[in-house]
Amino acid sequence: EANRKPSDYARALLKIVTDERITHDIPVNEEVFFLSAADQFFPPSAQLFVDSPELLLRLHDKGIFNQTARELGLSVPGSSRAHSRTELDAFIRARNESKQPFVIKPAFSRFSTQVIFSSANNFENQLKKIHVSEAEPWIVQDQILGTEVCSYSVCEKGAVLAHVTYSRSFTAGAGAAVSFAAMESPEILKWVESFSAANQITGQIAFDFILEDRSGTPFALECNPRATSGIHLFSGNFKKLTDAFLSPLLGSPIAIPKEG
Repeated sequence: EANRKPSDYARALLKIVTDERITHDIPVNEEVFFLSAADQFFPPSAQLFVDSPELLLRLHDKGIFNQTARELGLSVPGSSRAHSRTELDAFIRARNESKQPFVIKPAFSRFSTQVIFSSANNFENQLKKIHVSEAEPWIVQDQILGTEVCSYSVCEKGAVLAHVTYSRSFTAGAGAAVSFAAMESPEILKWVESFSAANQITGQIAFDFILEDRSGTPFALECNPRATSGIHLFSGNFKKLTDAFLSPLLGSPIAIPKEG
């Protein structure tokens, strides 16, 4: 397994790439992190469509991602990164004093697992179960009231070549969407283009947003530097999507599925 024996995984994959003369390797899930770490061992003839391990870590870490976007002037909720129980309690106390609704979540998690809302009836009991440390930091984040939407994009050297924004009508628990539809959002596309250009993103990247009720402003909650279900919405644009992966032409039209 890649997460238990990364070296064995890389060697096995490299053998397949060599034996089958594979020219492009496109990750579909969390293997993006292991492929990125093994990139240096792959032959020049095999292109790995991934970013560097250092950049992937910055994107995956919810606290560092939030800080990176904020420094670019992009809209994200106010966040604090706690590396100890003392820090976590201080951040929570400050938000309680300001009567600001908030959520707390691990810096590293998937599908909104372990997200705790300050408004929850069992908030204090859930809080007692949290372990916070340098190795397992937690994020205290202002809660933005609004509509949850997502985006999925394919990028090359900072240029967005394929993009879709989509609404989530049904989810598996608090996280992964299992029913969704493409929607138009120039504001979110602009947000993604700005972030991708500034960080010179190459690969697949997805974001979770909240469209604030009062202003409609998109606030990015977190980043998933990998493929997501949004790729299914390109059913009528497979040629352009394929070109974005295999024959990227910088400055070419962005393939955005029609709304519906």
